Amino acid sequence: MPASALTHLPIPGGPAGLAVVTPVLRLALTGEGPALALTPLEPTPSRYGQRLLAALAPDQPLESADIALVVGTSGSTGHPRGVLLTREVLIASAAASLARLGGPGRWVVALPLHHIGGVMTVVRALQADLEEAAAVADPSLGGVTRFEPATFVTTTFEARSRSDSDGTRLYTSLVPTQLARLSTHPDGVYALAAYDAVLAGAAATPPELLSRLRESGVNVVVSYGMTETCGGCVYDGVPLDGVDISLASVVDDVGQIVIGGSQLARGYRRDPVMTEESFRFDGFHSSDRGRLGPGGVLEVVGRLDDIVAVGGVNVSVTAVEDVVRNVAGIEDAVVVAVPDTEWGVRLVAQVVAGASGAGSREGIAEEVRLQVAAALGRRAVPEVTFLESLPLLASGKVDRDALRASAVEGPDSSSEKR
Repeated sequence: MPASALTHLPIPGGPAGLAVVTPVLRLALTGEGPALALTPLEPTPSRYGQRLLAALAPDQPLESADIALVVGTSGSTGHPRGVLLTREVLIASAAASLARLGGPGRWVVALPLHHIGGVMTVVRALQADLEEAAAVADPSLGGVTRFEPATFVTTTFEARSRSDSDGTRLYTSLVPTQLARLSTHPDGVYALAAYDAVLAGAAATPPELLSRLRESGVNVVVSYGMTETCGGCVYDGVPLDGVDISLASVVDDVGQIVIGGSQLARGYRRDPVMTEESFRFDGFHSSDRGRLGPGGVLEVVGRLDDIVAVGGVNVSVTAVEDVVRNVAGIEDAVVVAVPDTEWGVRLVAQVVAGASGAGSREGIAEEVRLQVAAALGRRAVPEVTFLESLPLLASGKVDRDALRASAVEGPDSSSEKR
């Protein structure tokens, strides 16, 4: 079948999904098989699944014969889009990633394969020449079951045993919520330390969690990127080889993050207007704001649209979230802005308390108020709601829409407002 054809590939959950994806992805990367439009396997597609399939448009002519994958954006805000990824950029991304991490290796896959974070683990794994499988699926893959730390620990040690036998490095890629859950399991940190590197991406990793894991011997590499850049293209603030980072519309050292170089997508599926707007002569213009420190180290400071007016005072939601996440006793937190009849907008911090026993919930909430007021002013002080865990999308990202909805409705019986 010619590589210019596009095949819709519904992916089942669990190890079966990895078995489906691996051989056809190998052919797509070599040009010996069709380009792939990846979606989750759903008996009855959800409304989002229907929009995603429409964005991927597998029944329409493909823009270019060198496209290997059409991957949907998360669609957590707005409509999903299909991102056009060529064989060249996928292989360049994998090569740059492995060069930074220390060479090819075996990957434990725990992120959905129809999202860029999951499928890139398989692309990287395919670069290793192994007799045994270079990609190993965690049973939770694709949301077939809830991510369970105990199961992931077992998967990890089985994969570590294989890598010890054939002398292969061992990697995985996780989202911060998965890391947080593993950090509270008796063997979770020990399992994470068994990896040569653990990529953390898709959302900001709480500083307290990151420090605790690194102090325990876990080689956590914080990854920044998006579907349009084949996933992570900046590791621990440093661009991968072949990646250029610049800033546009800079004010007070902060500007729109622009990404150029060898890992950029061709554009958006059947959307030339948005392609022209986002992919320009100097690179991909992201929706994120950042600053460049000494040596060109990138610090991501928030999204372009995260400024809200609270009582007429402009407040950065991301800045509030950064302060909240650094408060002692907080494992993870998300700050959302919701409509308010008095102030126009009110901020709500949805917080997961850590297991370290760093104070009562009322004490933690009071510390949030004090620290945010000191750092950003009284208008930035959020309400504080405690949750047992943060809701996740299928991609592993936090479901901010669900958190906004719960903030509007008020806390339910499983949360506590302070």
